[in-house]
Amino acid sequence: LRRSKMTEEKCFLCGRQDSHTCPYCGLVAFCGEKHFDVHRPGDYCSPFKISYEEGRGRFLVATRNIKPDELILTDKPIIQTPYTKSKAQCLQCYKKVNGKYKCKICGFPMCGAECANGDLHKIECKVFERADLEAEIDDLEENDDHYAAILPIRCLHLKLNDPEMWERFTGFLGHCEEQKTVHKDMWDYHKEHSVEFLRDDCELADTFSEDEIHQAISIMYTNSVNMEMAPGYGLGTAFYPTFANINHSCICNTKSVKLPDNRLEVRAQVLIKSGEEISTQYVAADKPTRVRRNMLYRKWFFWCQCVRC
Repeated sequence: LRRSKMTEEKCFLCGRQDSHTCPYCGLVAFCGEKHFDVHRPGDYCSPFKISYEEGRGRFLVATRNIKPDELILTDKPIIQTPYTKSKAQCLQCYKKVNGKYKCKICGFPMCGAECANGDLHKIECKVFERADLEAEIDDLEENDDHYAAILPIRCLHLKLNDPEMWERFTGFLGHCEEQKTVHKDMWDYHKEHSVEFLRDDCELADTFSEDEIHQAISIMYTNSVNMEMAPGYGLGTAFYPTFANINHSCICNTKSVKLPDNRLEVRAQVLIKSGEEISTQYVAADKPTRVRRNMLYRKWFFWCQCVRC
């Protein structure tokens, strides 16, 4: 880092008071090197900060005028996982599997030995190994409840291995009470096949509470985005810790592009003026307003108040 000055401004990312002004653009403050790297991932200062309002939560604001097609941020996922209701697929690369190769430790069908030893799969494989559990996937064409454990294990892995990212992850809302009411069947499914399985079968009751596991699942379902998969692959979802702060507008001012390495770029669609909120689009704008607003409420639990709605 170049020499930076202490400031009374709060960190652009987390809001901490003990911060330094960016020595390159002078437009934001940061509390440490990790948050500085989010602001300036290369030789470019990202033109946004995170603001907070009671009743609205966090949202992104432009720190200067942003030209159409200009890069606003680049983000990479801190969690990648299949959904809790999933058909058989490789737990490393997400490719659909034929069942010929199984992980020699936990029994999940995989592409082969390379994927079975992959960094993502090792997260849950170690949990199953400690509990002496082996998956038995009978029907490769149907959703199998063994996969319900993968998402919460990968989320909770952050708590034990990356406390700073865990703090950022748990700073998002999961709307557990609303989930329990609006999506009761899914809540009960998670209680049996995710929460109880982890605490009882995986012997993690002393490590994670019921509420903690439910919260992790709910945060992921509310704030993650679908991963783009090629034909022949299953389904996956990913959590992007900076992108997740961008709020919805049916007339949004950005476009998002997912890159082959799963990084995500956000660029301006129009001129975004300094101080203006940066927005994205959670659902397609071509749907009727009533349908669109109901979809937004059932998934994200807010009633859209944008100009179009």
